[in-house]
Amino acid sequence: MRHDLSMSLYKFHLRPVTHDDAGFIIELRQDDSRNKYLNPVSSKLEDQLRWLDIYFERPGDFYFIIEDIETRTSHGAVGIYNFDPTLKEAEWGRWIIRADSTAALETACMIYDCCFFTLDLAALNSFTIEDNVRTVAFHDRFGVARDLAYDQLISIGDKQYTTIHHRMTKTAWLNMRDEKLSLVAKFADSHPTLKARG
Repeated sequence: MRHDLSMSLYKFHLRPVTHDDAGFIIELRQDDSRNKYLNPVSSKLEDQLRWLDIYFERPGDFYFIIEDIETRTSHGAVGIYNFDPTLKEAEWGRWIIRADSTAALETACMIYDCCFFTLDLAALNSFTIEDNVRTVAFHDRFGVARDLAYDQLISIGDKQYTTIHHRMTKTAWLNMRDEKLSLVAKFADSHPTLKARG
């Protein structure tokens, strides 16, 4: 949906997606090194613009572009969706970052801050295809609890995959937030962001 949420930390920024991002989203999602576990998308700009028009009208769906704060270079995209106001829960995903970017850790912290402080959620869920070992390992290393009772099957094209359910509660995030932000600050100091590509 159209929203005005934004979030910044050390080197990266989340801002609402716009029509102007359609070409970048296509580039990201057509990168064969990044899209194995994503639903395929059309390479036509008009199709992506049409998808964005539908997204802008869909309530409880927050889609962001990940940017370098200094250069405004786009590094990736991420979404918060399946918003349940009764349970005060949502899901995050559509997460794809350029292969040459260092934005992953900072993005996760911004997503949790946005969900628990701005949207006032009680819990945030993610469902990752178990074969996507790098992303599963990222959530595990980050300290997000697995909830095996809610693992589920999803289909991408003609294949079915088992997903791993990770669940972060607001209480858990508050308990680890200072440690994670300290880690982000150290990582940001030792990994200068890439300034090439617009």
